Amino acid sequence: MYVNFSTNNIILSVPPFIIKDQLSKEYPVARWFRLKCTVGGAPTPEVTWYKNGQKIASLENMQVNPDNMLLIDSSISDSGYYQCIAKNDVGVDMAIARLQIILKDNVPKPPGHVTVTSVTCTGVCIRWFLPEYPKCCHVLAYTVVYGELKDVKKKKVTWAKYKCIHNLKPHTDYKFYIRAFNIYGAGAKSDTVTVKTLKSVPVAVSNLRLSSSSPCSIDLKWDPLPPEICDGVITRYQIYVSKGGHDIMKNVSTAKHKYTIRA
Repeated sequence: MYVNFSTNNIILSVPPFIIKDQLSKEYPVARWFRLKCTVGGAPTPEVTWYKNGQKIASLENMQVNPDNMLLIDSSISDSGYYQCIAKNDVGVDMAIARLQIILKDNVPKPPGHVTVTSVTCTGVCIRWFLPEYPKCCHVLAYTVVYGELKDVKKKKVTWAKYKCIHNLKPHTDYKFYIRAFNIYGAGAKSDTVTVKTLKSVPVAVSNLRLSSSSPCSIDLKWDPLPPEICDGVITRYQIYVSKGGHDIMKNVSTAKHKYTIRA
């Protein structure tokens, strides 16, 4: 504990301390589990998670909540030592837990030959082969796990060996993998496939403004579309002018976000 009397206010500094350690444990595959790291200290410690000594970044099957809880959608490769390190200006504390991800006996093997069969601007259809499974227990269902490259968390359940996923973003990279389930639980996941949805027609330009610098002209200005809603690469803008009962089209370079119509 440190007390700073350098100002009229007393500042109490307390090194980090971990209130509750995470116990080492075994988990089955394809289950979300939580690792808690409850800390104290002043100023509030910054918490960082590590796996086998490597800092955990944003991964497709891991996420760190604002309350410093680590969420993991378990796969065999997630087995290892997990460290919670709390740090502030006056100290450091650490807790460690060993997690073992187990694959139960008699669960299905991974689905094979995951193939993308069709792609649109907002949808992807995929197909796979039936995995080998023990004679005792056939496959009951599959889960299709998908999402953008660093956010592969959404799931769809199907009883067929194919699935079409809709309501995706245009011109965006997505990852997909499949798991098979039987009465004993989930098998290991299939190989991951990556696919980019097709481009789409862009939305209308935003914040269109009109002004006039002379009696014989109209100035048009608009804001460029942000990348997340372009739905592809903008190649040009088209301006339609109705004059004397006829529509006239003008092409404008993407480098410009303005145009002047002259009488």
